[in-house]
Amino acid sequence: MGYGQLKLEGYLPRIADGQLERMLATFGAVEVAGTMWCGKTWTSLAFGKSVTRIGLAGPRAAAEVDPGIALLGDQPHVVDEWQDVPAIWDEVRAAVDASGTSQAPSSSRAPRSRGRAWFITAVPGGLASSA
Repeated sequence: MGYGQLKLEGYLPRIADGQLERMLATFGAVEVAGTMWCGKTWTSLAFGKSVTRIGLAGPRAAAEVDPGIALLGDQPHVVDEWQDVPAIWDEVRAAVDASGTSQAPSSSRAPRSRGRAWFITAVPGGLASSA
């Protein structure tokens, strides 16, 4: 699979990269969860081809009306801060069940329910550079 189109300039390879790459190839959805500022979004973006940033007012408002909007884009698709609109998780599960698409939700808060997916828990220093 390798890195996606959204890899940010200055991104340093991380210990979690190999695990995330394997999980995305194996499971339809991978949640990268952990505390704020530990590298979840940058790591997720490194493997993504498209992103929806639910932390921004416009995408959040659209997803509140239709949570499926958050999943529009090339795969693997990153849904950053999805927990701000919890119904997005149900849409991720349904999309994976229907088509096996790859989603990479990232979150700094625990979801209400998780369904069928693999989870990488990020902790400060846990996503440290492997270079």
